[in-house]
Parts: sequence; C-alpha cells; structure tokens
Amino acid sequence: MINFISKDAEDPAKAMQLFTYLLSEEGQILMNYGIEGETFKKKADGTVELLPEVKDMQLHNADQFKKDYRLGEFMFFGHDRHKALSADAFPESIKQMQEWGKGKLTPHFILENVNPNLGTPEARALSAINTKWNSTLVSMLRSKDDASFDNALASYRSFLEENRWSDIVKIRSEKMKQNKEKLGIE
Repeated sequence: MINFISKDAEDPAKAMQLFTYLLSEEGQILMNYGIEGETFKKKADGTVELLPEVKDMQLHNADQFKKDYRLGEFMFFGHDRHKALSADAFPESIKQMQEWGKGKLTPHFILENVNPNLGTPEARALSAINTKWNSTLVSMLRSKDDASFDNALASYRSFLEENRWSDIVKIRSEKMKQNKEKLGIE
C-alpha cells in the first residue's frame, strides 16, 4: 500500500513524524505485538511471544482481542519483517496457507529492476512503447476483422523498431544477467 500526506494536511511535518515512527523498529513492534510487559515478552533468542492471557484471548475470544488490542491489523505501514519475530504473529489459517505455498512459489528476483535507468533515452522510449502498447491492445480488441487486427499489430511492431526496442532488450538482458550473478544462479 502507498500512503500519502495530502496537501490539505494541517501539520504535514507531524504527519511525516507519525509515518516515520510507524515504519521504525519501535513502531513496527508496537503495531504487531503491543507493549513489552503488557502484551508480549522478548525471549532470550530475540524472538517475541505474546503473554499467555493475550494469546488465549487471541485464540478463544477473537472479537474481544480485536476490540482490546488490534495487533497486526494496521496494514498501512506493516510489513512481514517484524512478523517473523514470533510464531504468534500470524493466525493458524495464515500459517496453513504459508505451509501450503512452500515449494510451490518461485521468486522472480531475476526480473527485478531490469528496465532502463530513469532519464536515459531507452527509459523514455520504453515509456512511449508502453503507452503505445496500451492503445494498440485496445485497437486490437475492438478490431472488426482480422485485417484491422493485423494492421494494429504491424503498426505496433514498427513502432518498436523505431523506438530503440533492441537497445531496451539488451539492457534488460544485461540486468537479468547481473541479477542471476547476485543470486548465484548460473
């Protein structure tokens, strides 16, 4: 999710301080686990455990738990890094889905950040190509016959050639190669 401070904010600096706090270590712990000693305790290994009465309420009286604590529910600034500190962070239903996904999901980090760097001629060309593809796709979907479909596609292919597509492909391929090296993939 993306969060913004609107231009109409009464005190944008205060809003930014709140955003910064909620994304900090302390803010993340507070949102996910509450207050140390009141709702959770830290174990010697650095992990976090909800106190027995809080855990019992979470498991057996979900409505009261939500009313009293709302832990882990403020998603606007949440991320799973801090949830990894405790087995208590996720309900059993979420743990079941996570277990099911093991071995079935493959990260695609090879494809991360492979577009041309912003401000380069290739980046500007890619932006134009993406815009052209959107309008071409609409034209192809609305085409009345095969000939108009083929014409729209041919026009798009010509546009690719005229707008550095081969340079963009080279940049993407090189960046994918670098990502593979970083990941230790041959």
